[in-house]
Amino acid sequence: MLAGKKQRCRVAATGGVLFAFLALAPTRADIVGLAGRPPAVDVKITTFRGGQIGYRISSGREAAAAIEEIDYLQITNWPLFNLAEKQQSDGHIRQAAANYGRLLRQTQAPAQGELDRRQLVRCRLLKALDKQGQFDRTVEVYLEILDQEPDLVERLRPSNLPAAGSTFLQAAADSVAEFINRHGDDEAARFLRRWRETWPTTTTGPASGNGATASQPAGAVGAEAARQLEEVRHLISSGQFDEALKRIDAILKSPDGAVAELFFWQGKAMLGRAGGNETADAEVDRKRAGLAFMRVVIHFPGHALAPESLYEAGAICRQSGKPEQAARLWSELVRSYPAADEWVGRASQELERMKK
Repeated sequence: MLAGKKQRCRVAATGGVLFAFLALAPTRADIVGLAGRPPAVDVKITTFRGGQIGYRISSGREAAAAIEEIDYLQITNWPLFNLAEKQQSDGHIRQAAANYGRLLRQTQAPAQGELDRRQLVRCRLLKALDKQGQFDRTVEVYLEILDQEPDLVERLRPSNLPAAGSTFLQAAADSVAEFINRHGDDEAARFLRRWRETWPTTTTGPASGNGATASQPAGAVGAEAARQLEEVRHLISSGQFDEALKRIDAILKSPDGAVAELFFWQGKAMLGRAGGNETADAEVDRKRAGLAFMRVVIHFPGHALAPESLYEAGAICRQSGKPEQAARLWSELVRSYPAADEWVGRASQELERMKK
């Protein structure tokens, strides 16, 4: 047993030295480093599907490894990814997460038959964020992975839960609730419900301290909140989306009874900034807009803005290529808000179009 332990230590040490050396030089072949084993060098990474890295070794034989078992990767002609991998391997987690985030914004969706680099970066970013303990962002990335590959729900579940009362918990819970609302009762949603029940409790709700409740009526905001909301609306109507989002973030730190409205206009500003663009940044903005709208629906279902928020969340799903999720949200709108004539009418029209 002792000999085996020494052997594993030698493997880890040798692998670490090799990784450090190879990361300093331009890579002419790919590297796959598996936990507790010598790295596979001089390979060609060919696929990433279902959480499996597929690669071809120098003899021509095909091999595969689960992404959660991989300690380290190097991919030819992808310097920023290789730097982030080196930083994560060296324990510089914050720098690694920042670079993975940059990569996610820069990397486009793959063409047919290409390596899915965006999903690969998400998985490596997830690992870094989980180590870092940034639970809300970890869950957000985890759910982005599941939107594409829900079968990974159990394998890639974050493991670093925060302490009870952490400010990360409520934001993460909102993200999970929004995912469940979109996915209905599929296997991934059921797993997430069970996982959510194991989380520590939060000490405050989403509207704590401002007197707002889930049945808060429209217009139940103070004069100062009304003035701030009017400024935000003006910024959005004039196309100043970044400034509007900064103003909303500042107001949310000390809300004055207008939380539902702030989430709603946050969604509008993010949608405005995304526009009709198909870039990675626009995709992120649309997803965050959907989360903002669903926060209105989840936490303030009796609010006058809830029907429109549900409609907008469905429209975002449709634009993102998720028609079944869009139909589910619009059907919920028709069922839950029959008196909201305008939005029920629009949702019903969209549902009819989808049947043709």
